[in-house]
Amino acid sequence: MKLSAILLIVFSLCALGCGGSSAQNANGEAKDYRKRLEQIRLKRKAANDLSMLQNAVRTFQTQHARLPNDLRELATRKLIQNIPSAPAGFYFAYDNVLGNVSLQRIPADAIQREQQAVQNQPL
Repeated sequence: MKLSAILLIVFSLCALGCGGSSAQNANGEAKDYRKRLEQIRLKRKAANDLSMLQNAVRTFQTQHARLPNDLRELATRKLIQNIPSAPAGFYFAYDNVLGNVSLQRIPADAIQREQQAVQNQPL
């Protein structure tokens, strides 16, 4: 009886010691679960938006027997309310020959040119 009570106390103390308030990864750094959850949410939103745009292109093609010239035409024809914004550093690319919509990374040099243009604008 004493042995089981001692084992229970030891196990409880180990469980309390292991259940610290901040989880750590293999490098000993605290994990930021909120940041990871936000990344997952943004990826899921981008995937849903991409699927919605692709479905709208297919619907347009079925209704008009041709592909839309660009994504704005989907909004003009009321198949979507507006073109969703892509995640930071990305844009929705549309191939009007094949009708494919994809999420593309904005090239780093284009971002730098844009930042320089903004900085060089007179106030």
